[in-house]
Amino acid sequence: MRKLLYSFFLIFVGNMASAQVLAPTFLSETSTKNGIEVVLAAKDDVLPATKGIKVIVSGGGLTTPLEKFEPATAGGGNVTFKFSGLKPGTRYTVTATGTTCAVVSGACTYVSPEVRYITTVVDFPPRAVLQEEGNCPQFVGVNWTIPDTGGPVTNLVLKKSYNDGAEWHTVAHLAPHIRSYYDSGVMPGIHTTYMLHTVNAVGEITSSNNVKVQVRPYVAPDRAINFRSSLSHKTNSTIRVAWDNPEQDFGCRSNIRAAWYIMLKRGWDKEYKVYAAANPNATYYDITGLEQNEIVEIGIFPISDKDLMGHWASLKDKTFGVASKPSNVIGVAFQDKIGTSVIDVEWTHDGSDADYYIVEISTDGKNFRQMGIAKSGENHLKHVNLSEGLPYTYRVKAGNYIYGESDWAYMNGYVTYGYSAIPNAPYGLQAKWSGSNVMLTWVDDSNKEEKYVIERASIADGVFQEIGEVGRSINMYSDATMKGDTAYYRVKAENPLGLSGASKVAKIVKAATTSGTTPVGILAYPNPTIDRLNISIPGDLLGDNVAVKVYNSANSLVYTKNFTRSSDIDVDFKRFTPGIYNVVVETAGIKETKKIVKN
Repeated sequence: MRKLLYSFFLIFVGNMASAQVLAPTFLSETSTKNGIEVVLAAKDDVLPATKGIKVIVSGGGLTTPLEKFEPATAGGGNVTFKFSGLKPGTRYTVTATGTTCAVVSGACTYVSPEVRYITTVVDFPPRAVLQEEGNCPQFVGVNWTIPDTGGPVTNLVLKKSYNDGAEWHTVAHLAPHIRSYYDSGVMPGIHTTYMLHTVNAVGEITSSNNVKVQVRPYVAPDRAINFRSSLSHKTNSTIRVAWDNPEQDFGCRSNIRAAWYIMLKRGWDKEYKVYAAANPNATYYDITGLEQNEIVEIGIFPISDKDLMGHWASLKDKTFGVASKPSNVIGVAFQDKIGTSVIDVEWTHDGSDADYYIVEISTDGKNFRQMGIAKSGENHLKHVNLSEGLPYTYRVKAGNYIYGESDWAYMNGYVTYGYSAIPNAPYGLQAKWSGSNVMLTWVDDSNKEEKYVIERASIADGVFQEIGEVGRSINMYSDATMKGDTAYYRVKAENPLGLSGASKVAKIVKAATTSGTTPVGILAYPNPTIDRLNISIPGDLLGDNVAVKVYNSANSLVYTKNFTRSSDIDVDFKRFTPGIYNVVVETAGIKETKKIVKN
């Protein structure tokens, strides 16, 4: 029992003693980003009073609490405690106790603590990393990342400048979780700089890097591609123009077409005039109401939805109509690889309105005959089987199958293929009576003669005397000067290079039975011919009708016609191609075949 009473006594005495040591009072508490400072006052109401003060900082991620001990100031003075190395913006538990010990000792008694919860000041906000995300005339996009370092961000402020940062304008205030923004208040084509501010709870600001953006401008639409006229849709009053549409910037809509403008300049216009506005997606347009063979200039350009005009494309074209007249008709004489004399007739024509060309030839510039037809795209035609030494001139016209033919284009002057050799001797010389005259006929075997010389002798081996001459391509001669009963004839071809050999000699006799009335045979001349063949039949051989048939070298009948006794027998050779033909003449039971050369 006495032991129990003694224990109660010790407890009571201990409580009386501890009651005299009271917990310190927090007079002030301040914090920085990395530290805490507290000012404490010890309560000294009862002696022996508080001997020391201990402050403990814990929590906030500390693995070991921070402790500091300071002796109490006599008379209850204030004591300041400073702690550093803490985390910014972190809540810590600060515990202050009084003790009866003036030094830290395990035997000290500590009173019930005073506790405060103090948060350090937040750190500066982290620096955002800003970058461009999109660039169009209507907007500029930026995005950013914010590192985990630094204090918490409570606000974002996006700014821009038009003068490299000399003056900034606020674009938007954003919540801290936002990571991108599209600025729709941009100025197309203007250099703009962007910057992002990160802001913390106390209003501290950290600026990001600057991002410089040349805002994409609105531009004119691209020009038409492959601007052309459509031959398949052209008429004598309409030209269709066609084109391919270029790509458009549908993502940013910086060059969107609103229309195509078709421009037209006619021959009497000094400048282009607006003909029509076409749909922006059109690929062709018809220019109508034009004149036949009218040359026009046509242009096209695009207009954007921002009224910006694109570059022109243009062309010159002509409506269909009668073929246009060729020009620059010339003849070039030459000898081909096999030694043939040739004149190449050439002319100038673009061929756009022609399906063919007709070429005609003349030796006097007045009387022309068709030489041949060339197709479009071949602006020349060769004249072969020509007569050397003969002057030729030519004319050409173009034609198409729908609208007709042009006027003739004439060659200026003449062209001659010079004589290349002495002509060949004629052959087949015949002498027959025609009334009181001797009619001589022969076959022309050359294209090189200028004339034929006719010679006569009274005996076979006598001296032949020249009695006359005829021009080129004439193969007959009438001699009215024969004397005696017998005559011998021969013929030579001549050009400036010399005389050919003589033909075989033809003999004719004045017999009493004929009394000079033996008829001459059927004649066909000129031979060779260019365009016409005349047939002469002596009256005593001529029937009521004359049948003429012409066969080509393949023995195909190419011409047949019946003539009356009183008509001129004239065969048109113009439409025949150059070559050798057999002409069969039949009348009054007589049938003769003549070999004719067509040049």
